[in-house]
Amino acid sequence: MAYTLVKVTPDEVEEVQEILKRCSQHLKSNFDLGRYWDPPYPIHLMRKDAEEKAVYAVRSGRLTVGTFTVDTRPPTWFDAEKYMAMWEKPDEKAMYVGRLAVLPEYQGRGIGTWCMRRVEQLARDAGCVAVRLDAYEKYADLLRFYEKLGYQRKGTIYWKDMGTVCFEKQLA
Repeated sequence: MAYTLVKVTPDEVEEVQEILKRCSQHLKSNFDLGRYWDPPYPIHLMRKDAEEKAVYAVRSGRLTVGTFTVDTRPPTWFDAEKYMAMWEKPDEKAMYVGRLAVLPEYQGRGIGTWCMRRVEQLARDAGCVAVRLDAYEKYADLLRFYEKLGYQRKGTIYWKDMGTVCFEKQLA
C-alpha cells in the first residue's frame, strides 16, 4: 500500500488529534495502559506545535491513518541535564520524535516502520546525526518495535508518575 506524508497546518490538527484519541482508547481497553495520551494532547498545544515544529499526517489515499511530530529541539518536560546526559553525542544536532500513532485498525501493516524511515530521512535532510524519542515503559510491544528498528535504549526518565524509556539511533 502506498502512503503519503503531509505536513499539517495549525488549522488541520483536529484530524491528527482524533488519531491520538482513538489510539488512547485502544491502549486503555486492550493493554491496560490507562494514562497513555489520556487526556488527549490539548488542541491548542497541537496548533502551537504545528506552528513551531513539524506535525505530519500519514495518508493512505484520502484517509489519514497515522501521525507523528518532529523537532530538532529536545522536549522541555524532562529534566534537561539528565535528559541530555544520556545521549551518545548530546551536543550534536538530533531529531526528536513525538506522538507517533497509527489508527488501531491499521496497525501491523508496516505503517509505523514506514513513518520511522521518513523520520530518519527528515533527520538526515536537516543535518541531524541521530534520532531520539521516548516511549512509555509499560508498552512492551512499542519498546520492542523501536529496538527492532535499531534504536538503542539510553535510559529511563520519570515524568509525573510514568517512566519513559529513551531511545536513540545514530544515523550513518
